[in-house]
Amino acid sequence: MRMKLLRSRQTQVVLLAAFSFFMIYTLVQKPPQASVQARFVPGKKRPAGLASQSKLDVPDLHIYAKELYHNNFTVEGHRFNMSGVEQLYNHTLSSSLIHSFSPYTENRFKEIMLEPRHEQRVYANSPALMWYRGELICVMRIWLEKEKYTDEGAKRPPNDFNDNFLYTQKFNKYMKPITPGSILGIPTPRQWTVGDGPIEPRLFQVDDTNVFVSFNTGVYLKNGKALDGTFVWDYLRHKTIMPSIKGGSPIMKTVEPDRMPRDKHWTPYMERGQLHMVYNLDPLRVLSCTKNFSCYFSHFEGPKGYRFVQGKDSLRGGTPWILYKYPYYYSIGHTTLFKNPSNDRIYTINIIIYRAHPVPRVVYVSGPLQINETPMNDVPIVRYNYIKDPFFFPVSIIQEDGDSLVIGGHINDYSSVLIRVRGIKRLMSEVIGHDEEKPVNMRGPPLGTLHRSTKEFASKLTKNQFFAQ
Repeated sequence: MRMKLLRSRQTQVVLLAAFSFFMIYTLVQKPPQASVQARFVPGKKRPAGLASQSKLDVPDLHIYAKELYHNNFTVEGHRFNMSGVEQLYNHTLSSSLIHSFSPYTENRFKEIMLEPRHEQRVYANSPALMWYRGELICVMRIWLEKEKYTDEGAKRPPNDFNDNFLYTQKFNKYMKPITPGSILGIPTPRQWTVGDGPIEPRLFQVDDTNVFVSFNTGVYLKNGKALDGTFVWDYLRHKTIMPSIKGGSPIMKTVEPDRMPRDKHWTPYMERGQLHMVYNLDPLRVLSCTKNFSCYFSHFEGPKGYRFVQGKDSLRGGTPWILYKYPYYYSIGHTTLFKNPSNDRIYTINIIIYRAHPVPRVVYVSGPLQINETPMNDVPIVRYNYIKDPFFFPVSIIQEDGDSLVIGGHINDYSSVLIRVRGIKRLMSEVIGHDEEKPVNMRGPPLGTLHRSTKEFASKLTKNQFFAQ
């Protein structure tokens, strides 16, 4: 009996020791609760109960690619009040090229085309890029250069196509393709000598189940009028949406009778679950839209009869807006300038800081961001009849962290690239900090102020004179 009790007690001791070892092992091996947050995937719903402000909850938005062609530069900028320019800034930034889509994308598109004669010149332009569910979605414009056949005596190839298509592909964080790439199925009208098909895509997300591509193309409307307008492709449901504006498009109403209206460069942002599109920067006009793109002007500056003039209205929309610190957003816009007296175009890219609430207004515009001359000069300018100076055209932006961003765009209409810009933290902190000292209901600067600033900066940098406002 005593032996049985002893064995029973020994068994209990062994079991207790084993249980204690198991508990210690479990506690050592069990990951902390924060590791659940670390596994959070962008685009997926947050697990219940997790703190929304935890640093571990922020997905890694960096693109891991080698930086080439570094360029350190000083950029000027203007902060505005309701009277005009209030303060001039100088900040040091750096830029580098981290990825080129060319010639891989062009060659891949040629594999898709049925073109046995191989006579088409194919260019990949306007790389719209965004993170979605842990992957980088890219939508690009594929341009077949038909303009070259408009010259007198030019011989057109017997196989004729639309000028433009939209192409999509997905990449990982190292910019390695994870899908083969395909054409977005958007049948568009073909009725002009050149310029048919969708161009200038901008990719944006409203929520986890709504991703859209805005683009421009030319169409005839029910009233028989032609429009080069902004349209939307539902990326997840594969359907076209034609936005509507309550009261109609101001450009349609004010364009000169003998010219086709160009209603373009809308730039989106989300504010507290509401989709907005900055329709125009100077005068500032902002649309509020449903997911079906039924829109109305929630902010409208300038006279109703204000007419957009190509040579005057230089600052235009570029990338979608990034929330930096509510209610402050920023974007990379572009300017289109015309040299005086040659009328040749010059493009620049500029940082724009925008306050969305309570009164929408542009807070700051920088001078031109600068890119190393080597990649700018190494590729030809495709439309040299119109543009003599190398340029970069922006359509997308990714904020990697508080000091680094990546801009998607194309160089000289020839090659699509990603440009990284570092050093924005000090710029953003100083400009936003100074603006926060101002009355919250302050309105933006007078009409034409932003255009004058961008011309002034471009003239100082390039030593050119431009047609005045």
